[in-house]
Amino acid sequence: MTHSRIITAAATCLAAAAFILPSLAAAASQTPAPVSPLTPTSSCDASGTKTTVQGIITRGNCRIKSRLTDLDAAIERVAQMDKVSSSTKDTLTTNLNNGEDALNTIKTKLDADTDLATAKADYRTIFNSVRVYGLLLPQTWTVAGADRAQGIASDLAVVSQELQTACTAQSDSTSCQALIDKLNASIASAQSNATNAVNFVQGLLPDNGDNTKRTANKQALSDGANQVSSAKNNLQDAIDDVNALRKMLSLSGS
Repeated sequence: MTHSRIITAAATCLAAAAFILPSLAAAASQTPAPVSPLTPTSSCDASGTKTTVQGIITRGNCRIKSRLTDLDAAIERVAQMDKVSSSTKDTLTTNLNNGEDALNTIKTKLDADTDLATAKADYRTIFNSVRVYGLLLPQTWTVAGADRAQGIASDLAVVSQELQTACTAQSDSTSCQALIDKLNASIASAQSNATNAVNFVQGLLPDNGDNTKRTANKQALSDGANQVSSAKNNLQDAIDDVNALRKMLSLSGS
C-alpha cells in the first residue's frame, strides 16, 4: 500500500471512530442516549390511583410494559455485539430473558390480585426484584460500550500497522517511531480497559432485596462504566496520535 493510500485509510478509520466515540461516552456515564436507554422509552397509562386494586394494576402494567420494551431492545443490542465472547453474550441474553420472564410472572400475579395490600406488594416487586434500570440495562450497555471500544481499537491497530510501514520507510524515523509506539500503547490500554469493563459487570445478578448485594452491584457497575470511560479516553489519544502521524508523513512528502 502506498503512503497516500495509508493516510487515506487512516482518515477513513478516524471518521468511523469519531462517529462511535460519543456513544462510548454515553455508556460510560450511564446516561440516556439512543444506544443506552436506561430510562423508560415507551409511554403508557401510569395514572392509575394507588388507593384501589385496579389502579395499582393499571400502574403496574404500565411499568412492566416499559421495562419489557427496553429489555427487548437490549436483547437486540446484545445480538449485534461482535467483539465480546459468545459466553458473555449468552450470559447477558440469559439475564435479560430472565428479567422478562420475571416481569411476566409479576404481571400475571398482579392482574389476578383482588386485595389491596397484596397488589401493592406485587407492584413493589417490579422495582425491587427485577432491577431493570438499576442493573440489567446498565450491565448490558456497559458491555456494549466495551464491545464498541474493542471494535475501534481493532481498526486502529490495522491503521497502526500500515502507518508503521510508512514510518519505517522514512530516512529518519525516530520521531515517527515514537508516535507509533505511543499509538500502540493507547490501543493496548483501550483493549485492556474494555476487557476489564466486561469482567466487572458480566456476572452480576439482581439483588432480590439483598442490600449488601445491591451495594456491590452498584459499585461493580460504576467500576465497569469507569473502565469504558478510560477506554474512550485511550481511543481518543490513539486518534490524536494517528492524526499527528498523518500530518508528519504528509509533510515529509510521503
